[in-house]
Amino acid sequence: MIANLKLSVCKNHHFFAYTRYILLIILLISFKLEGQYQFDFEIDSSGMGRCLGSTWIQVPEQRWSCDTMHPIEGAYSLHHSYDSPEEGCDYLVLWCDPLNTREPFSYSFRIRHGFAPSSLNNWQLALGASFNDGSEPNIVSGLVLGINYTGSDDLVKIWRVDKGEAEVRCTTTLNYQEQVGRDQAPLFLLSGDGDGSLDLYWSPDPTAQLAVWLGSCRVDEIDWGRQLIIRHKYTASRDRALWLDRLVLEGHFVQDTIAPELSGVEFMDEFSLQLDFSERVVISEA
Repeated sequence: MIANLKLSVCKNHHFFAYTRYILLIILLISFKLEGQYQFDFEIDSSGMGRCLGSTWIQVPEQRWSCDTMHPIEGAYSLHHSYDSPEEGCDYLVLWCDPLNTREPFSYSFRIRHGFAPSSLNNWQLALGASFNDGSEPNIVSGLVLGINYTGSDDLVKIWRVDKGEAEVRCTTTLNYQEQVGRDQAPLFLLSGDGDGSLDLYWSPDPTAQLAVWLGSCRVDEIDWGRQLIIRHKYTASRDRALWLDRLVLEGHFVQDTIAPELSGVEFMDEFSLQLDFSERVVISEA
């Protein structure tokens, strides 16, 4: 009887230890799901080119940099620094873990546009987006915040994009040209409640004024992607005049643990083979 009792206690001890181990793993997993992507675009002595690194994809390449030309905060800001000989539309794409939109989330940023906006000179940021980087790059789906993505009234708006088609979901009373201008670097903050409702706030100067409510909308049926996209459209005489800083994305992120699947194989010639995967594959620089 004594031997059996000792064996039972020993088994219970291992059981409780195992249970604590499982609970610890669950807590760690939950912690990983709640996170933040934060970019202040500051760099160290290693040089400008390492500011964006492989985390961001530029389409086309070499259009953006982190430099000291009129930074919004600190010593450096993200700057559209390409001197273009013609009009263009440039993108900066961040791949991130999928956002769980059933939980509260937010994203915020500061931005300065050095020229008056128009249908040919404008900017947007897209959240939960999907991107086509083909011969004519475009935002395929997502939630777009900015000015003049469609139209030219200079009002700050929120669009829902689905299969490349944009639909206005929220039109604010904030006229960017008249109320912001070329010198200010306002803060915009978009907050989701996890139940389909979005609220937009802004501050003309977050160092001196608290953000105030601008507008709201619902996006129940949006097809959420896993990219954050910065888009800048400009004419040849209106380039190099967009800055961003203090970009923060907060929420519950679902860690991607599923390996990409091979979706296609094509022989290009006798020396090369093209492999297509179900999602983007990052080549290690190590």
